Amino acid sequence: MILSIVTILLVLNSLWIYKAYRRKIHIWFPAYVMGALSGKRHKRGLRHIMFMFVDHFEAPLGEEMIGPRRIADWVDKYPKIVKSHRDSDGICPRHTWFYAAEKFDIDRRQAEEEFSAVSGLCSQGFGEIEFHLHHKDDTPASLKDKIEKGLKAFNRKAFAFIHGGWALDNSIKGCCGVNNELEILKDAGCFADFTFPAFSFAAQPKKINSIYYAKDDPDKPKSYDTGVDVEVGKAASGDLMIVEGPLTIDWKNWKHVFYPKMEFGDISKEGPPTPGRIDQWIKCNIHVKGRPEWVFVKIYCHGCYDSTMQVVFGDKIQEMFGYLEDKYNDGVNYKLHYVTTREAYNIIKAAEAGLAGNPGEYRDYMVKQYTNEE
Repeated sequence: MILSIVTILLVLNSLWIYKAYRRKIHIWFPAYVMGALSGKRHKRGLRHIMFMFVDHFEAPLGEEMIGPRRIADWVDKYPKIVKSHRDSDGICPRHTWFYAAEKFDIDRRQAEEEFSAVSGLCSQGFGEIEFHLHHKDDTPASLKDKIEKGLKAFNRKAFAFIHGGWALDNSIKGCCGVNNELEILKDAGCFADFTFPAFSFAAQPKKINSIYYAKDDPDKPKSYDTGVDVEVGKAASGDLMIVEGPLTIDWKNWKHVFYPKMEFGDISKEGPPTPGRIDQWIKCNIHVKGRPEWVFVKIYCHGCYDSTMQVVFGDKIQEMFGYLEDKYNDGVNYKLHYVTTREAYNIIKAAEAGLAGNPGEYRDYMVKQYTNEE
């Protein structure tokens, strides 16, 4: 009997190790353990929550363009979802649509129509558009050309970035090709990358739940694996700022019975937002070093997948905003700020410069509102 129990436990343990390896948990687990052992504590007193909802705004696999129906749903339904919600600054939830720039090469007319429709939402104060790009087998020269063409289509000089397929800086074979991508992005006007976390992908950095500067090594891929934390009173370093979303283990959720749930901020049909998940995002305590009272939360979705749209336009998102405003906007312990990625970057830079007080005052601190969305 004892032997049988031991055998079962060994088998389960082996299955867990195998599953953890396949999901690339070994990449970031040491950082998770070190964070837990460090006894990282939340700052007492008033804390400001900067809440970002970023969207890998691309066509579903197998389709070239997003399509008029999905765009029409966003234009019609999204304002109705957010119009009744407000943060401590009186601002409604702010979405950031990372539009796939390569779509302009596939069908320029359709891409311009899609971009224009979303720009209309931006001009009403519902969010901003940022730069998303899928590319592979590129050289530095061909990547620079693609970015330059994309920025012309966006009418943009400064931009935030999310890499298609998670493969920033050639971190996944066959999905990029350029080892000095961080340098290229910086030179092109990119102020920060918002790709990560990339749970279950080799692209996932070793460093988690952080805001940091990565230094490019043009001879090696995945230069962002480690970096220097953005810190109050310290000068910027490296080549590109990396702004991560939450990545942790939810020890309270044993949905899979034999192992706890991994939390990585993905909003989908399989992972709708819940109060428990929201609390986990806050607990990750992502902040500029030296300014722990300003907490940054970045969640993401693929907002043009039909299954995801059912969640984004459904009751669960309404409940998410309601929970945030009830629990994390009481004015005593918390103040909530709905921000775009551009606004989050500006607030991060304000913290780095030693500014304090209400972070909502620094939404336009460095990078101003984009003219194509006014």
